[in-house]
Amino acid sequence: MLVAAGQHTQRVNLGEPALEPPALLAAAARAALADAGCTGIAASIDSVRLVRSLSAREYLNAPLLVAQLAGIAAREHVVVQGGGETPGTALVRACQEIEAGTHDAVLLVAGEAWYSRTLAQRAGEAVELTAQPPDTPPPTEHGTLIEFVHPAEKALGIVRPIQQYPLFEQALRGVLGHTPTEHQQHLGRFAERCSMAAQTNPYAWDRAVHTAIEIATAAPANRYVGTPYTKLMVSNEQVDMAASVIVMSVERATALGIAPDRWVFPLAAASGEARPISERLELHNSVLAREVGRSVAALAGRACRDAAHVDLYSCFPSAMQIQARELGLDPNGPLSLTGGMRFSGGPWCGYAMHGFAAMVQALRTDPGSVGLVSANGGAITKLVVTMLSTEPSRRFLYESAQPAIDAAPHRTLAVGYTGVATIESYTVMHSAGGRIDNAIVVARTPDDRRAWGVIRDLDAAAHMVDHDMASQQVTITSDGTASRNW
Repeated sequence: MLVAAGQHTQRVNLGEPALEPPALLAAAARAALADAGCTGIAASIDSVRLVRSLSAREYLNAPLLVAQLAGIAAREHVVVQGGGETPGTALVRACQEIEAGTHDAVLLVAGEAWYSRTLAQRAGEAVELTAQPPDTPPPTEHGTLIEFVHPAEKALGIVRPIQQYPLFEQALRGVLGHTPTEHQQHLGRFAERCSMAAQTNPYAWDRAVHTAIEIATAAPANRYVGTPYTKLMVSNEQVDMAASVIVMSVERATALGIAPDRWVFPLAAASGEARPISERLELHNSVLAREVGRSVAALAGRACRDAAHVDLYSCFPSAMQIQARELGLDPNGPLSLTGGMRFSGGPWCGYAMHGFAAMVQALRTDPGSVGLVSANGGAITKLVVTMLSTEPSRRFLYESAQPAIDAAPHRTLAVGYTGVATIESYTVMHSAGGRIDNAIVVARTPDDRRAWGVIRDLDAAAHMVDHDMASQQVTITSDGTASRNW
């Protein structure tokens, strides 16, 4: 069970001094230790596990340094590899090992000092790092790095989430029957709800009021990134923030004197991995989220929609909307406790740890209710969904939904396709200053296979920003260059 949670936001943007990454992480760990409300908890922790932190990767053993700074003498120090799903996988493993008796108490921590790191680099200043002795042992590693890009996508340079999630969004727009203008307004309202949640979150990076109109309107300070997304719709990695939770057995918590009103039980979790985008049957939905949702609901004995508190991984609006639809949640309801990765902040792989920390607090104030937290990696590629409550179940249950995911129908990719194809989805990529770079199209061939194309004609790409291009035709050459047929 979770007995404590802590968060720390370092507001260098408001003049606060910058801590180096392990010190920032240790601040969140100390906040979790204090949250347990008992003495002696630091001495009980036998494993400190750090979710892969890009700003802490230059240390010989970052989790060891975090433990030392937090006053924890653990026997194990771990870096958990992966993507945005990693906080979920780390919690599952900790619960399983505590139930098996291989560990008594585990501290999970995640975070990034990315804002201060970027600020220093732009100023040409060196980031001062605490030097660990040369004989410092390396951390243990759990998990593997995520690979979510098909070779055909990589060959065209389509490798970044900002190029991928807008494709899901445009496909979803078609299913919803929105015109581009209507959908832009819809996205403004959707993101505004996240902004409102951030305004009540003391740890959120951006607690300013952002209206639906402001969010939806492209402007110099809110340029398009990948249409239809403006900057106020997408994850903000330029943050300095960390979160931590402590997992232990009931027996250890009782022995330490941690009050039962601090306890939050993970009831069940499920996970899985999707095919690459090139092979997914449709782009507006997710077999992964659907099957993982079915699995966790069956294990927990209740539907995902029964969760009173929800925090979905929120890198882009399409990620949240597709998860909500597949899990049976109301896409127009409250889907984030924190404000999401744009307004609360998107510290790379570690965001979902903030979701868990916020969920601990939400469930404590609403005893007996159920919470749901999702952790997503890649392009809705790896997903862990966890249900929690202050009311315990007989034991923690976990299941991989992979067999059902693998058995689902998929689409064939037309590698090296040459000829006319019909646009399935698309996005126009913008760079700094709002300049259009190119347009990316996902298209269907006459035999219903999928093909990729990149439109480099800037006039054609500019036309695509405000017009509905679904079902329009393009001509694709074998090198992936696409040209308009309209």
